[in-house]
Amino acid sequence: MKIGLREKKISQNKIKILNAFTLKILSGVKFGDISTKEICNEIEISEATFYNYFPQKQDLLFFLINLWLLRIFAEVEMENGPVSGIDYIKAFFSTVIGYMRDDHSVLLEAIQFVDPKSGKGPSSTISEYELSLAFEEDYKEVLKFKDTNINQMIFKHLKIAQQNGDVASGHDLGLATAAVLGVLVRGPILSQGQFQGSSKEYIKFNLELVLNGLKMGIS
Repeated sequence: MKIGLREKKISQNKIKILNAFTLKILSGVKFGDISTKEICNEIEISEATFYNYFPQKQDLLFFLINLWLLRIFAEVEMENGPVSGIDYIKAFFSTVIGYMRDDHSVLLEAIQFVDPKSGKGPSSTISEYELSLAFEEDYKEVLKFKDTNINQMIFKHLKIAQQNGDVASGHDLGLATAAVLGVLVRGPILSQGQFQGSSKEYIKFNLELVLNGLKMGIS
């Protein structure tokens, strides 16, 4: 991987900013209450530099959610092998639940910006070097999914499920994808502060409702 000194510095600063904000959120500070000026002072960059990387503070959350989803894609494959269809979707959600349990406050802030229809927030370009900084030894596994978003992945496996008879032929797969993503996006928002114990069952239950509904035909 060849990269110039300027590009390397930009990537290093972006990851430093992300880590600093993440630590603040984990300490209990709401994203909207985090002072950009304070973060910049802590990591010794100017505010102008921050806004050059992230024109709006919200763009940092898009960067976070895209990194998080890439990590999920890679882990599903590493932990489950070549699963597909409904099995993939269940494995994906199982992995998501694990990360929500560990990083609930961070992901709750970020996940509210995911659009169930598109599967992502506004685009956030992530370089290969940034992936290497964020994921270290696992970055090559993550790199395979660099140009994939969750909408594409869920749609792909719902199509396989429909071919296998696990999704009724009458269902529109675009709407089905939005329904599945709705479990991911709305679940954390509706159950804020309840991710100890009941949250896992909450998401699993709603996912099963959606998948069972998709298996039924449209009358």
